[in-house]
Amino acid sequence: MTKLNEAAYERSLCQALVDSGYDKLSPDKDWDVELALCPNVLLDYIRESQPDAWKQLQGHYGASVDAKVIDEICRQIKKEGMLAILRNGIRDRGVAYRLVQFAPPTSLNPDVANRYALNRMGVMQQVRFDSKTQQTIDVVLFVNGLPLATIELKNAYTGQTATNAIKQYMRDRKPKSSTPLIDFNQRALVHFAADTAECYMTTRLDGDKTYFLPFNKGNNGRKGNPVAEGNYSTHYLWDEVWKKDAWLDLLQNYIVLERQNKSDPWRKGRLIFPRYHQWQCVRRLIAESRKGLRNYLNQHSAGSGKTNTISWVTHQLSTLHDENNKTMYDGVIVVSDRRNLDKQLQDAISNIDRKEGVVECIVSGSNESKSSRLRDAIKKGTRVIVTTLQTFRPMLEGEDLVLEGKRYALVVDEAHSSQSGKAAAALRAALGDAETTDSEALEDLIVNQIVKRGPQTNLAFYAFTATPKPKTLEMFGDVDANGEPVPFSLYSMQQAIDEGFILDVLKNYVTYDEMYEIVKSTPDDPVHEKSRSKKQIARFASLHEAAVEQKVTIIVEHFRERVLLTGKIKGMAKAMVVTRSRLHAVRYFNAFQKYIAKQGYEDLRTLVAFSGTVDDQGEHYTETSLNGFDEAKTPEKFDTHEYQVLIVAEKYQTGFDQPLLHTMYVDKVLGGIQAVQTLSRLNRCHPDKKDTCVVDFVNDRETIYKAFKPYYDVTSIDEVTNPNHVYNQQSDILSYGLIRDQEIEGFAEIYFKKKLAKGDTGHLDALVQAAVKRFIDAYGEHHAPDIITEGDNFKGNIRAFLRLYEFVTQVTRFVDMDLEKFYLFVKHLLPALPFMGDGENEDLSHEIELKVYRADFQESGEITLDDGTEADPLHNPSTGGGGGGKPGELLAPLSEIIREFNERYGLNFREEDIHWMHNVEAETETDDVLIQQAKNSDPSAFKTVYDEKALDLLIDKRERDEELFDVLISNDGARGFLFDKMRDAFLRRVLADVVGSSAP
Repeated sequence: MTKLNEAAYERSLCQALVDSGYDKLSPDKDWDVELALCPNVLLDYIRESQPDAWKQLQGHYGASVDAKVIDEICRQIKKEGMLAILRNGIRDRGVAYRLVQFAPPTSLNPDVANRYALNRMGVMQQVRFDSKTQQTIDVVLFVNGLPLATIELKNAYTGQTATNAIKQYMRDRKPKSSTPLIDFNQRALVHFAADTAECYMTTRLDGDKTYFLPFNKGNNGRKGNPVAEGNYSTHYLWDEVWKKDAWLDLLQNYIVLERQNKSDPWRKGRLIFPRYHQWQCVRRLIAESRKGLRNYLNQHSAGSGKTNTISWVTHQLSTLHDENNKTMYDGVIVVSDRRNLDKQLQDAISNIDRKEGVVECIVSGSNESKSSRLRDAIKKGTRVIVTTLQTFRPMLEGEDLVLEGKRYALVVDEAHSSQSGKAAAALRAALGDAETTDSEALEDLIVNQIVKRGPQTNLAFYAFTATPKPKTLEMFGDVDANGEPVPFSLYSMQQAIDEGFILDVLKNYVTYDEMYEIVKSTPDDPVHEKSRSKKQIARFASLHEAAVEQKVTIIVEHFRERVLLTGKIKGMAKAMVVTRSRLHAVRYFNAFQKYIAKQGYEDLRTLVAFSGTVDDQGEHYTETSLNGFDEAKTPEKFDTHEYQVLIVAEKYQTGFDQPLLHTMYVDKVLGGIQAVQTLSRLNRCHPDKKDTCVVDFVNDRETIYKAFKPYYDVTSIDEVTNPNHVYNQQSDILSYGLIRDQEIEGFAEIYFKKKLAKGDTGHLDALVQAAVKRFIDAYGEHHAPDIITEGDNFKGNIRAFLRLYEFVTQVTRFVDMDLEKFYLFVKHLLPALPFMGDGENEDLSHEIELKVYRADFQESGEITLDDGTEADPLHNPSTGGGGGGKPGELLAPLSEIIREFNERYGLNFREEDIHWMHNVEAETETDDVLIQQAKNSDPSAFKTVYDEKALDLLIDKRERDEELFDVLISNDGARGFLFDKMRDAFLRRVLADVVGSSAP
């Protein structure tokens, strides 16, 4: 018989708990199987910890006090549920007492601290759970004689694992009247199934319907647990989770009874018990927060339970005190960037703390505006405020809310660019503790302006996202030993898929190739701007009735034959059609209605979702008019059995949880974060959902792979922002000779006055307009196209400078008064510069017609992310570089444009393509090292050097056009074609000494 058996594992676990301070309870002497508790242990705690209450109970019940008290406790648990009684205590004939004392938030109340110290943690082996049988559960954990958890243990060395323990719970541990220990919320609140390697848990035993969740640490981004040196891999259970302080904290602050409707009885609800990564994340955040204010980035995948994690963090931050018993924060504000998550967060936080006035949910349904209610809630010191970024914006634009001197925790859901740009800057300015000065010097006023926009000593950001952008990593992330930004905590997409919390949406990915043939319908051959016309022709083709109808036919027949008729999700499966624009959505909806009616299909109904009003051929369409009900009801209606397909245009592509979504039809270019967020609408689990499907008419498999790969595990960036890049960008702008120092100084002097005098605003405008006039004279629309392009480059450089400067001053305390004056001036100059019009809406429909459209099946199968390769770091667009502008107008006959479009449609080049090539050529000409390599290397060797440089510059331009980046990175032929053109032109100029004449 092996020594590595289940009994040895059980003894080791229990002895570790006893060594940590647990009492070893006896199943024979202490346990009452019918009451499902240890009555003497519980009574001893009440007598010792609350003697005054006990005396009153003796006065009421006399000699039968012990039995009466236990009977009343059992009665109230049966009526209210175990969790409520543990949290709220017992009220018996006017006597209030507690069955457990949780840790006090401060050390100011010694009586509470004493009652906490008197809590008796207990562990018992081989515990009978049914008064009618002799069956036992391996281990039960107690507090003050009340059972908190049951544990079934297995050992792989004897041929059984946690899976066998799960089956044992489902088969032999079915709740009934004689088993209060395992009845839902009657005694034990959670049930663990563990072996020496892994652990699973559930809060409700329900026979074959029991659903166990992994409760593992994760193993290098995968499921399971790492091998522990000198211990069992599951030792964290008794060494971390079940330790007295941690276990009681979990009981007090984490377990939540969730009800679908507030009026539902608790028996219809479900107990939420945190998964390990959630518990560990919150504990670490709270522990670090006691040390002082800082920012935190938590990269948690979809399916990680971010809503509950945010709720737990928020609640505990709202009551957090430092070592001097002072509250860490005056308030906690939860900001969600997605409206439909607002209510979900509000409900989750309110479930934990229902005290009146603790949580203020800024929602609709009041005559007062949400921004006004938000402002009032902050002013009156509400501890927790839940709102959306959309509600914040109107408030932050006002000047009446400056609450300096207070400390705030801002918990940000899906922290992307909206939280690392102007919105976050405005939020900092409104809540920031900016330094003040009595000096009237202009320099002091400017420094304060910078400080308001930069890092604050009174704000701490707690950011949660599945797909952090480079700016988000730098803004909120930690810094590792190599100086690189990393998340504070990580729960990766890879681990979430491994553990079964989300589905892999790339398992079944079907792609189609679209083939168009366009001919001109006019006898003339008019001239149009080349790249813009390509874009317009692509739009014309995609909106053509023949193209839409053929794709609708493919979608409907695929969904009926492969999804509905095969019984996916037991016949309840739904689909989403992702379209390119609102007009596309309308035409798709009408084509769906037409085709379904023609085929006589009665098992398929569609809804559409888009914002505003769409005008199409003289008809006006809204989401409400097409669906037949208010657009706010669309998610609710789609959740019913009445509708199967939802057609969307920029709605419900992020933050939309619909577990019945099985198939997605994509008719839109996707890349980067947008691809991950859109396709992830399919990944939500459902008990009957075994797989998903994506049918993509536009994107190739390599593009989708490159979009998902950086977020499959921990996300990294290629380069940390160098704040000094702003000086290079400032020099680029000044090199145009359009801005005068005296105008910058004059503008700042007036702008920072505490009170503007009569005529000051006119003076400010005059200073800006002087620069505007010089711009029009030099680059106005009366000039040739190449000159206009230079003017657009100037505006692009200002945009790039503003983005980088605003970001840098948030990431670091970057104080340069002259640069702040320059920033202020160009920030006002940019919107005043004339807009030349880009001709994107030029209508070519009267000059062309669609001759042939065909959508051909290309490939079906898995896009494998777990391929053993590491993801390339995300490029950080904040590492400098110019902003560029729009391309020069390369004129070509319409017939040539059409021919090139038909030949190259698969590459889907956009209007910036040609201009991007010229930009890169211009930048390489200033690289002295590259010039010398061109002069001294043979062509084949130089090809490698140049292409690496060109690729770096391509990555630098990613922020301006991510779609182009994705196309060129994924298509070697397209990238090689452009690089060859660029390299040949560069070599010709270098060898002709056109550039690099000053090189040594």
